[in-house]
Amino acid sequence: MKETAMTPLSAVLIGHDTLALACARLWQEAGHRLTAVVTRHAGLADWARGEGIPLLSPGPDLAGRLAGQPFDWLLSVANTDLLPAPLLALPARGAVNFHDAPLPERAGLNAPVWALLEGAASHGIAWHLIEPAVDTGPILAERRFAIAPDETALSLNGRCFAAALESFPEVIAQLAGTLRPLPQDPARRLRLHRGRDRPAGAAVLDLAQPAARLAALVRALDHGPYPNPLALPKLDCGGGCLARVLEAEPLPGGGGAEPGLVLAAGDGRLTLATADGVLRLRLAPLSGPLPPLAAGDRLPRPDPALVAARDAALQATVPAEARWRAHLADLRPATLPPLGGRPGPDPLARVLPGESDLALAALALRLAGGPCDLALAVPAADVQAPWLPLRAAGETVSDLRAALARGREEAAQGPMALDLPHRLGRPAPALPALALGPVPGAALWLDGETLCGDPARLSPEAFAILADRLAHLAAQLAALPPETPLASLDPIPPAEHDRIARSNATDGPFDLRPLPLLVAEQAARSPDAPALSVRDRTLTYREAADRAARLARALRAMGAGAGSRVGIHLPRSADLVLAALAVQMAGAAYVPLDPAYPADRIALYLEDSDAAIIVTDSAHAKGLPPHRARILVVDRDLPDGPDGPAPAPDDPAYLIYTSGSTGRPKGVIITHRNLSNFLTAMDARIGPRPGEAQPGTWLAVTSLSFDISILELFWTLSRGFHVVVQGDEERTQVAGDGPAPRGRMDLSLYYWGNDDGTGRDKYRLLLEGARFADAHGFRAVWTPERHFHAFGGPYPNPSVTGAAVAAVTRHLDVRAGSCVAPLHHPIRIAEEWAVVDNLTNGRAGLALASGWMPEDFVLRPEAAPPANRQALIDCVATLRRLWAGEAVEFPGPLGPPAHPHPAPPRLARAAPLDHDRRQSGDLARGRTPRGACADASAGSEHRGGRAEDRPLSRGAARGRP
Repeated sequence: MKETAMTPLSAVLIGHDTLALACARLWQEAGHRLTAVVTRHAGLADWARGEGIPLLSPGPDLAGRLAGQPFDWLLSVANTDLLPAPLLALPARGAVNFHDAPLPERAGLNAPVWALLEGAASHGIAWHLIEPAVDTGPILAERRFAIAPDETALSLNGRCFAAALESFPEVIAQLAGTLRPLPQDPARRLRLHRGRDRPAGAAVLDLAQPAARLAALVRALDHGPYPNPLALPKLDCGGGCLARVLEAEPLPGGGGAEPGLVLAAGDGRLTLATADGVLRLRLAPLSGPLPPLAAGDRLPRPDPALVAARDAALQATVPAEARWRAHLADLRPATLPPLGGRPGPDPLARVLPGESDLALAALALRLAGGPCDLALAVPAADVQAPWLPLRAAGETVSDLRAALARGREEAAQGPMALDLPHRLGRPAPALPALALGPVPGAALWLDGETLCGDPARLSPEAFAILADRLAHLAAQLAALPPETPLASLDPIPPAEHDRIARSNATDGPFDLRPLPLLVAEQAARSPDAPALSVRDRTLTYREAADRAARLARALRAMGAGAGSRVGIHLPRSADLVLAALAVQMAGAAYVPLDPAYPADRIALYLEDSDAAIIVTDSAHAKGLPPHRARILVVDRDLPDGPDGPAPAPDDPAYLIYTSGSTGRPKGVIITHRNLSNFLTAMDARIGPRPGEAQPGTWLAVTSLSFDISILELFWTLSRGFHVVVQGDEERTQVAGDGPAPRGRMDLSLYYWGNDDGTGRDKYRLLLEGARFADAHGFRAVWTPERHFHAFGGPYPNPSVTGAAVAAVTRHLDVRAGSCVAPLHHPIRIAEEWAVVDNLTNGRAGLALASGWMPEDFVLRPEAAPPANRQALIDCVATLRRLWAGEAVEFPGPLGPPAHPHPAPPRLARAAPLDHDRRQSGDLARGRTPRGACADASAGSEHRGGRAEDRPLSRGAARGRP
C-alpha cells in the first residue's frame, strides 16, 4: 500500500468539537481535500461554510446522503457517535478514529474521566483504523504521558487535545504514504466504558473512603466550563439535602475522628473527617439551600442499599438524558415579575376547580409572549430532579391542550438527573416560576385542584389577583370551543377590570389654552414679580413676556408658523428659555440643539427635524455644523413681524430626541395638548397653593433636550414661580460659605457608555485617553457601570475598566463614575477596589449608585427596586466598615454567620467614599465638598420610581475633581 507522497487525498470528516476543526485545517494545510464535513459543532460548521465545503448534519440516513460522493478516507475526530457498517463501507481506503485514551487499555467513552476515577498513573491517546468492534482497530499513532497529581478532567482532556494535534500530522503522512498499523493486544484491555456508565453511588462522596480518593473523584468530574457527560460530585448533607462539591482538598494531619464528622464550617466550606484524615470541601446548593451545619455535626454515611438505590436511580436517567439536555439548552422558563412577599411557614393556597393546569399554561404563555416552559412535578429519587421541563405552546386552546399532553408523554420516557442543569457547560437555567405540581423553588404551582404560592415571592394580594385570573381563564376555557385562539382569551376578570378602570379614572378637564398664553396671563397678573434669573440678571414677568413676544415676531418675519420647526442653539441663559417660549408663540415647534453636544449629533437633529430656522447667538453661531436653515441671532438686530394666532391643541410644541443608546436617536413630537395635560397633572401633584402671591423659587438644572425641563421652566413660569436657571458655568462651580479657593483647576476625564469601537478597538478611546490624561497633568479618569445601555456594552463594571486604566497610567486617580452597589456584594466591591487601590498606589475612588435599568437586576433580583435604595444605604455603611479593617458579619451559606477577613491590604487609609449626601447636614444646606461629582437628582425628593445617583468619591474629599 504505497502512495506518492504528494497525491492529494479526499476525506469526509465527522466531528463535533474544536479538535475536529483543528484537524480539518491540518488536513487541508497538508494539501488534501475534504469532500464533506459532518458536525453538530457551530465553529466547525462556520469554518466549513467559509471554505465552501459541503456541510451535513449527523443522522441515521448519513450513509445514503454520502453514497454518491466518492472519497478516500473517513476521519472520525472528537466523535462519540457509533458509525454504522454502511457508512464505514463508503470510503475507498478506510476509516480512522481518534481515541482520547491509550489502547488497548482504555476503550469506550469518557476514558479520561475513568482513568482519573480509577487512579491511573498514566494516560494517552491513539489514532486507529476503525473495525466493527469498538476501539479495536490497529493503531496508526499514539502518545502516552504521566498523569499529574492535581489532574482534573479538564486538564487531562486538554493534554489529550494537545497530543492529538501533535500526532495528527504523523497520521496524515501514513494515510498519504505507507500505513504502519500496530495491531492491538486484546489481553491488555482493562475495560470498555459504555456511555451509560456512571460513577458509583451517583458520585455522592462516601466519607468512609480516604481523603485523597475523594479528592480524586472531585477532580475527575471537574470539566471546568465544558459540558459534563457523567455526573457532578455531591455531598449528602443530611435531611434530604444534596450539595454540589466544587472543590476538595485533603488537609495534613487529622485522622482518628469518625468519618463524616464536621470539623469546621463557614464561608461556603466544610471541613470533614474521612477514613484516614481531613478533607475540606467547597460547596454549592443542588437540591435546595445548604443546611446550617456546624462543627460537631455528623453527616450521614451511605449504606450499601442506599448506594445501590442511587446507582439504579441515576441509571434510570441515562436513556432520556440527551432529550433533557437538549431541552434544558433551549429552556424558556415561565416567569413572574417581582410581586412582593415575605418568607412564611406555609404556602398561600386556594382551590381552583376546572382545567386549572390549562389555565396556568395559558397564563404563562400570555406573560411570556410566546412558547415557554413550565416545571412538571415528577416522583424522584434524591439523585433525580423532582421536575421536568414542559413546553407550553400553541395558537389555539386545542394546541395548548395537546402541548400539555405531549409534555406529559415525554416525561414518561424517563427522569432527569438532579445535577443535569449544572452539567451543560453554561450557567444552569433558571427553574420555571410556574409549575404543574409541587416543585421546590417554584413561585406558583398547582397541587391537584389547589393553587399554591410561595409567600416569600408573592404577597397575599398578588396571589389573590393571580388566583382570580386563573379561575377566570379556567371558566373561559371550559366554555369555549377548542379552536378558540388563545390570544382572544381575557386573563383579567370583570372585577379586576373595574378596579383597574377606577384606579385609572384620571380623566378630567384641563386647560387647552397653549402655554404661551398661560405665561402671558401670568405676566398680566404679576408684571413686576421676578420671573427669570440667570447669574446676576433678573427679568420681571413683564420684561420676560416682552422679550419673548419680540423674538416671536422676529421668527414670524422669517417664516416660522404652524408646522415649522425651529432649532434652538443657545447656552443656558434667559434667551434659551424665552426663545423656546417664543417659538411656541410663533406657532412653531422648537428643537433643542445643545451647544455642548457633538457637532455630528446636532447635524443629525437638523437633518432629521428639517428645521427651517436656527435661533443662536454670536458666540455660538460659528459652532454650528453645515446646514440649510436660516439663522436668527438673538444678540443682534431682530427683524420685526406681525403677531399671529395662538397654536392649536394638536399643533407640535417641541421635538426632542432619544439618547441613541439603542441606535440612531429618534425624534419624538410633543403637541400642545400633551403639554397642557402634563401641566394639569403637575398641578394635581405639586401645584401652588391657592392665594399665594408667588409660589416660590425654582432652581432649573435640566437641559432643554430633556422634557423634564418643561416642569422646571414652563410649568413654573405659567404658575408664577421665580425660576433661577443654573448656567453652564455654575454647574462646575462649588457652592459654599467659605472664601473662594485659590489654586489651579484640576481636570478629569469621565467616560460614558458609547460603544463606537469594534473588535480590538473597542477600548482604544479609553486607554489612549487615559495615557494622554496621565501624560498631561489630568487628575482622574472615571468609568461608569451600565448607564442606560444594553448588556455587552463597553462598561459592565468600573473595577474592570478601572484596573485597565491603572495598568497603563502612573499618576491618575482611577474612579468609578458609578458603581451600582445593589448589583454587587459589598465584599466583592471591597476586594475589587482594593486591587485598583493597590495598582494606583492609593488613588482609587468610587461613586455609588442605586441603579437605573430594571433589567440590570437580573444579577441580583433580591435588590431590584424598590429594595435597591435600602441596599445602597446598607452597602455604603458596610464598605466603610470593611475598608476600616473591621470583620463584618454576613449570613453564611451553611447557616452560621460568616466572618470574612477585612478588606485586602490597601494603601489608602480612608475608605474611597465620601458622604451619603441624602444624610449629610452640610450637603442638605447646599454645601458640597470641593470638587465632588454631584448629581442633581440625588438631593431632590425621589419621584416616579427613579433611582438616584449617590456619588461618594474619596477624591472629592481631597478637594479634587
